[in-house]
Amino acid sequence: MTGFPNSQSNPVGAIPVYVTSGDPSSAIADVSTTVGTASSVVLAAFPSRRYLFIQASNPGTGVWFNMTGGPAAFGQPGTIYLGPGQSYESGPVISSGQVRMSASVGSSLVTILEG
Repeated sequence: MTGFPNSQSNPVGAIPVYVTSGDPSSAIADVSTTVGTASSVVLAAFPSRRYLFIQASNPGTGVWFNMTGGPAAFGQPGTIYLGPGQSYESGPVISSGQVRMSASVGSSLVTILEG
């Protein structure tokens, strides 16, 4: 279709494709959990991490996350906020460090996929 390049040989229109080796350490794992207002470790450091998806699943409750191992809270270096229903999906480069999270209020269900 003219105007919509999707050739893998054209970097402007290439569709991202992720190829895995097929070994179990590269599989995508559902590690969804509930987090409270205290910053806590939800994912240990994982040197083979190639993918990370995080979604604030509770309506009305956002979450803070930090992939540097530091506290996950407002104003902390490296902290990213996801509003209710928002999600983060890694690109081809992702931190292999510890991931910490906290809910903005109360507790929140967080959908997390790691591979």
